[in-house]
Amino acid sequence: MKANGRSAAATRSQTVENLVVVATNADDQAICIEQLQRLPTRLRSTIALRSLHELADSSSRSTLIVSRLADVSKNAVRRPAKTSAIKQVVFIDDLPIEAVTERLMALQIRSSQRLHIASKRDRTSAGELIYRLVSGMANDDGGQTIVDAWVEGDDLVLLSPSFHRMVVPSEKLSRFLGNNASQLASFEIDEDGRFLYWPHADAHLGWKQLQHQIDPSTAIEDAKKSDRFNERYGGAIRALRESSGLKQSDVVGLASRQLRRIEHGEQTVSKKALEALSAAHQIPVDEYLQKLATLASNTKE
Repeated sequence: MKANGRSAAATRSQTVENLVVVATNADDQAICIEQLQRLPTRLRSTIALRSLHELADSSSRSTLIVSRLADVSKNAVRRPAKTSAIKQVVFIDDLPIEAVTERLMALQIRSSQRLHIASKRDRTSAGELIYRLVSGMANDDGGQTIVDAWVEGDDLVLLSPSFHRMVVPSEKLSRFLGNNASQLASFEIDEDGRFLYWPHADAHLGWKQLQHQIDPSTAIEDAKKSDRFNERYGGAIRALRESSGLKQSDVVGLASRQLRRIEHGEQTVSKKALEALSAAHQIPVDEYLQKLATLASNTKE
């Protein structure tokens, strides 16, 4: 029995997860389980849910600890020694404000890039935040999503999965939202964190769009990157089609003119176009995307 236990522990310690999630109380653990189950299989398979005492054996690239302020004490949250990146979300609960200082000091966290203090939330909104955070930390597609957002004075503040905070002055958003400052905080966060939505203005703004309002030069750089991406993937689509002996007219559901534009990098490939292309190659979309990624990565900038 003991030998089997040691063997199982050794096997687990040799397994490297991209992300380990730890909840310091039963309620948050249940929420984490629910949110992990919502993730796509490709992401869920890279994440492990652990207890605090299991962290000593963790060899994950990053760790997320979810807790309530009442959980935090000198002995409640032990920092794992082997993890390379630790981030912690602490939900404010019903403790008096006088209790906050001692508990936060007990965390021994000196960088805002590692800690996010979240307002008290109901189960649904807490789950939504955890879902956006876990999916953003686990996803390596390079996209920047919004985990949380709030208003400080006249500024809109956004939190990324890496716990980077971006401050957007309200005057930068007046052309989208109008000049009524009281409506700045009346936004909703997309389920996946792709954008904020202001119903009164019917405005959807993602991280990149908001960043462009602060520094317009980033819009130019992003446009250049987008053009290069389209060129590389368009070239990969063409190379894969030609190596498979397919003509442009063989791709059912995609006009030859549209495919020609995609292959020349003049048009972004859509989900519908990818489905048509993978069907023409008689392989699943995921496999087709992997082949494209390999070809595109071998293409020089």
